Parts: sequence; structure tokens; C-alpha cells
Amino acid sequence: MFCKNCGTKVSDDTKFCPNCGTLLKKQAQPVQPAQPVQPAQPVQPAQPVQQAMYQNPYGQQPIQQQFAGPVAKKPGFFKSHKKVMIPVAVVAVVAIVGGGVVAYFNTPERRYKRAQTAAIKEFAANVAAIYDNYVNTGIDAKNFGTDISGRVDIGDEGKKYIAMANLSGMDFSKLDSAEANAHVDSKDNVLSGSLGLKANDKDLLSVNPYFDMSDENNAKLYVATPGLSKKGMDFSGAELNEYVKELRKFLDKAYGEGTLSNENIAAIKKSLPSDKEVEKMASKYMSLAADQMKDVDSQKVTLDAEGVSQKATAFTVTISDKDMASMITTYAKEIKNDKDLEKMTKKVLNAVIDATDSKESADDLYDEFIDEIVDSLEESAKYAKSESSKIKMTSTIYVKGIIGTEIIGRDSTVKSDGMTAKGTFIMPRQNNKWGMKYEYSLSDKSDIDTKVSMEGSGTGKDNALTGKLNVGYTSKTDDMDYKNFMTVSLQKFDLDSLKKGLPNGGIRFALGKDAMKYISANTSSDMATLLEDFSLDCNFTTRKNQAKVVISADAEKKNIANLTLSFKAGKAGLVKKPNASDYVDITTQDGATQWIPSLDMKGLISTLSDCGVSSMITDELTRIQGYVDSGDTNSAIMELGKLFGGRSSYSPSINQDYDTYDDYEDNDDYDDYDDYEDTSLDDYDWDEDL
Repeated sequence: MFCKNCGTKVSDDTKFCPNCGTLLKKQAQPVQPAQPVQPAQPVQPAQPVQQAMYQNPYGQQPIQQQFAGPVAKKPGFFKSHKKVMIPVAVVAVVAIVGGGVVAYFNTPERRYKRAQTAAIKEFAANVAAIYDNYVNTGIDAKNFGTDISGRVDIGDEGKKYIAMANLSGMDFSKLDSAEANAHVDSKDNVLSGSLGLKANDKDLLSVNPYFDMSDENNAKLYVATPGLSKKGMDFSGAELNEYVKELRKFLDKAYGEGTLSNENIAAIKKSLPSDKEVEKMASKYMSLAADQMKDVDSQKVTLDAEGVSQKATAFTVTISDKDMASMITTYAKEIKNDKDLEKMTKKVLNAVIDATDSKESADDLYDEFIDEIVDSLEESAKYAKSESSKIKMTSTIYVKGIIGTEIIGRDSTVKSDGMTAKGTFIMPRQNNKWGMKYEYSLSDKSDIDTKVSMEGSGTGKDNALTGKLNVGYTSKTDDMDYKNFMTVSLQKFDLDSLKKGLPNGGIRFALGKDAMKYISANTSSDMATLLEDFSLDCNFTTRKNQAKVVISADAEKKNIANLTLSFKAGKAGLVKKPNASDYVDITTQDGATQWIPSLDMKGLISTLSDCGVSSMITDELTRIQGYVDSGDTNSAIMELGKLFGGRSSYSPSINQDYDTYDDYEDNDDYDDYDDYEDTSLDDYDWDEDL
């Protein structure tokens, strides 16, 4: 007979086609393994097959085969594909069962919760980072050093504005820059450091103070002025001791007795929770709301902002007044019974109580604190349940893709007692492009209808954004419709770093055309001209315990001025006590008389003149220097007292009776000089005029 599938001629008793393996006829008995057909001989193992090329059973033409020995019967399809079929079957079962599992965990409620949980985890980590950067800084209160500096560079356009201001005859056209630098080291109630002033990159004044407050009965204050005087000034004595005591009384009254001592500050700081504890607490209370969200609706959407679109899944929950009341009540119960919160708070309270020698109890203070919070929450829950509240909140999160957890937008609407507040933020991305849209509106049934918007796009990787945003402001109440109120430009502005409280990158603010219309209509023409095409550039470089910001002001693309500010904190440097022999007691007339001859203001006068400072000031300083050079110490002291603070005394003491010279309060003649009230050159009130 012939095989019905491939046409190969086979014997009548053959069960399977030796060519294609097709079953030739049904058998009543179970199929046994095929044996070689050799009736006249004992059954022998099949010989190796040579050049055997089998066809698949799908209608192809047979291929001639050559056998070295008897033809073996081929096993069925399942047995010949056993190694393939078993894994396929396993995969099929897993797909069926797994599909059910995925469907279970991929319900809107569970996807919503997973996305919110991921967002809460990130938010809590950022809160902990901010806490670590600005509260738990790691700086030792007993031993720290700080560097602060500020510099202003004045552009040509800025000099024009200064000239327009006509500042008492001063010509600042020669002033290109001004700079101040301060360094402070604090170690065991001793402060030391330096203060430097520069103009046009030339040293103007340098002051090096040393202040020892460790013993209020023997306080020490030394001030050196290198470049101005070879001798330093010693302000130590009874007056300084009284000042330190009064200062401590003031601080004790404001913050509690002894609170600001290094030991107490260190103890309070040690009692503060760690950043991990703060992160855990923030995550816990943020999760309470997400855990109670039910009946979540979902739909596939495409977010679009300024031509940048991204597919997302929108998850929406609706919270009624009863739901709101239930959530608030849950928070109240959790706070009231939170043992971790109680432990953390009482630890800090006990440290503060010990530092201030307070008679208060940490238990009582904590209970009072918690009772106030719980009472406030319960009142809010009561209002939410009332007929008058009519609170309804709709909240939507937009999650990236179909199965992701990254939230790329939020939308919330709150309605209560006739008032509607709505906020929307989306940030879709396409490859290296991003779009952003933010809107916040507030309206009611009467006359409130206000909206603030910000929309734009740009490029950037790793959340370092470069692009432009347009800020708009609309208020029907005030009849304002400013679609282009301000333009905000970003230059590699790090969004992730900003979330941790550390801005990095560049940002520019420029007034829009609608804002300029408002300014022109409501201010003077001079102000409108000044602000026309005005922009402010801010460039931030920040890390923990240090920061630098450069602010540039421009008008019509011409520079007005640049301001550079920097700060750095760390451990104190070497705090070295000055050599007392290098200082003179400035609190007595004898000491002042010794210090004055070492005064050399020639460099100061030259720098001030180069910067365009009024000749009234430089002439007065020149006259004082003339007294010094001629040995007329009393006249030099007199003029310095009048120049710095309007007093004619040699002493900086607070309660000084001016003995030799007339009392400042009397306004009598200062010996041979005109009355202080006169505005002559000799008695000019520099403080007020400057």
C-alpha cells in the first residue's frame, strides 16, 4: 500500500510511514515502539541511518532515502518533538496562570498604589535630604569655620544708572568692582577670623578680630587692622565684660538660660532624629492617604505640552466629604497613637529642657502639642461631615506607559462651599525633549476668577533641563489678561538636585511684553525705560554646607551689574590667641594716644579716590592723616570720633561719660569746632548722608 500523506510505498503490515512518520491505520492496542521489519531473523538493534533526510508532513514531495540496513519505524509527532513540546506546554501554563496573577496585581487600584508608593518613597527621601542638608548638617557647634564672600562687578549700563541717581556728588564711574570677604572660626566659645574689603581689586580695609567669651568676667577682644595700623586695638576690660554679660542675658531671655552654650547646642543637635528616621516618618504619613484610595478609574491617555507628547495611564480617584472626614480621622488616630513620633519628639524636648534648665515636663509638653494637632484635625473632620462643607475632590495621576510606576503629571480639583480650586502639572518626554505645563486656578460663584500658568519645552538628560517657559497671569476680578507676563529660561537646571533643596544650574527671568505694557501704563517713563528688556540671570552651584550664586542684571542685552555670593562651612581652622604686646588698650585716652601715631591711611585714601568716592570723605581723611603725621593726636581722635558715629570721644565705650569733651547728648560746641548740628565740612554727618 501507499502512504496517504507522502505517497511512499510500504508493506501492508507497516503501522507508520518510514518516510514521514504518518500513522497508516488505527490500532486497537496501544502503540508499541517501532521495531525493524526482519521476520526471518531475531530482532536486532537498528543500524545507523545514513543520508536520512526526513520531510515534514505538510505536503512536500518525498525525498529519496538510502538506508544501510533495515528501515526502522519512526515514532509519532509528539515523541519526535518531545524536547520542544514540553517547554511549550510549561510556558503555556505559566502564561495562563501568570496572566491571571498580572491581571490581579495590575488592577487600577493596585497600579495606582504602586505608583503613589514609588512617588512617596522618592518624596520622603528628598525630605530627608533637605533635613540632612540644612538641619542635620554634621557641623560641630563647638568647632566650626565659615567663609562668606560677596562681590559686585558694575557694568557700563550700571554706571549710567548710578550717575542718574546723583549720589551726593560721588562719581562712581571709576568704580568697577567692590568685594567683601569674611572668615570666622569658632572653637570653645572663642571667635576669630578676618574681614576684608576691596575696591577695583585693591585692598581697602582688613580687620582681624579675636573674641574670647569663655569667661564673662575676663572677656578678651583684640582687633588688628593690618595695612592701616601697625598696632592692634585691645578692647578688653570691665566694659567688655559687662557687654558679654548683657549679651548672654539677652540670649538667655530669648532662648532660655544657657541654651546657646556649645555644650547645650551639641546636646540638642545630638537629640535630633537621623535623616533615615525623618524619611521613614515622612513616608509613613504620606502613605496613609494613598492606602485609603478606593474605586480608582483608569484610562489610556496621551499627554501633550508644547508639541511634546507621551503615552500614559490616567488614574483618577474621587474623594467625597465623607471620604475626606474618614482620612482626616485616620490621621488623627495615627498621630495620637504613634509611639515612634512620641519617642523622637520627647528625645528632642528633653535635650532642650536640660539645656534651658526648664521646669517643664517633656511628657506634658508632648501631650499638649499632640492634643492641639488632634483637636484641629477632629474639627476639620467634623466640618467635612457637615452639610455646609460640600467638599468634593478629584485627583488624577498620570503614570508613564502602560505598566510603569513613574508619575509624569498630576491633576487635582477641590470644590467646597461654592469655591473651586484646580491645579494641573504635566511633564511629558520624547527622547531628549521635554514639555511642561502648569496651571492653577481659583474661582467662585461671585467675583473671584484667577489663573496662573506656566508652559514651555526644551531638552535635557538626567533632569538637567535647558529650555524656555512662558508665565501667564489672568484675573477677571482685576481685569488682567497677561498671557506673556514673564519668560523663564533654564540652562542645565538640575531638577533632581532642586528636589533635595540644592539648586544647581542657570535660570533667567525676563519681563514679558504684557508686563511691560502694565509698567508703562502705571509707572513713570523713567522706570519703564529702566525695566525695558530687563533680565536677571541666576547661576547656582550648591552642595551640602557650601553654595555659590552669580546674579547678573542686564538691560537691552547690556550688563548692569553682576553679584557673586558664596558660602562654605566646615571645621574651624587654627584659633590662635594674639600676642597682647602687639595691641594697645584703646578703651583709655592713653591707649588711644599710643595707637593714633601708628595710623597710616594713605593707601585707603588713594584707593577711595581711585574709585570715585566723594572728595568730602577723602579730604576729611587726608586732614586726619595730617594731624597724625604732625603729632596732633587729640585733633586726630576728635575728627575720627565725629567721622565714625558722630562722637568726639576717643572711647568706643557704651556708657562713656565724655569727660574732657562735651557730652554728645548736649549738642554743645565741641571745643574749637562748630556745633554738631551744623552741616559744615568739619562736622558733617557722614552716617546719615551716606
